[in-house]
Amino acid sequence: MHKLLARQLAKATKGSGELDLQALLALVAEAYEQSDNDRHRTDRSISLMIKEVEQLNRGLDQLVQERTAALREREAELQAQNLRFDAALKNMAHGLCMFDRNERLIVCNDRYAEISGLSPDLVKPGVTLRTILEARAAGANGPFHSDKYVEDRLADIRKGEPYDIEIAMRDGRVLAVNHRPMPDGGWVAIHQDITTQKRAESQIA
Repeated sequence: MHKLLARQLAKATKGSGELDLQALLALVAEAYEQSDNDRHRTDRSISLMIKEVEQLNRGLDQLVQERTAALREREAELQAQNLRFDAALKNMAHGLCMFDRNERLIVCNDRYAEISGLSPDLVKPGVTLRTILEARAAGANGPFHSDKYVEDRLADIRKGEPYDIEIAMRDGRVLAVNHRPMPDGGWVAIHQDITTQKRAESQIA
């Protein structure tokens, strides 16, 4: 027997042991009414919770849409900047290279590879500076004093200071290198073929 029914029967039983049906019916009706009230309160609470969840979901959806639109706008802006950067690199008259703090190539333009006599495989991101210097020194049109070239250049770079240097090549060219360190430990270098300028200076002299 259900505990609630047992309590109701106990309340509706007279001292003589006789069951008072009217009292029992009143207790049962009261219990049903209390159950209905509890159910209504529960339904209202659930309805309020559903509205709050729906409102929260709408807010989250709006936030996601705003963030997505902002990210797309940022991606479009970055893509445009990259296109401008690539165009500037490809149309530079000088060679440009950028290395990270671990002496690995980040980016360079075609002119850099052309001036240095490097193959496309040697100017890919991640190639070490030593590898590039050794390939440059071993080339047919590499620098004079190629036996000291690699270690001298590494020593200059590892000082972490800006410097400008002119390098005489075995084919008669003269290259000017402008080295500028970056705050994160990497650096940017500009390579310029100044052979014509040096010959003109010699003629004037």
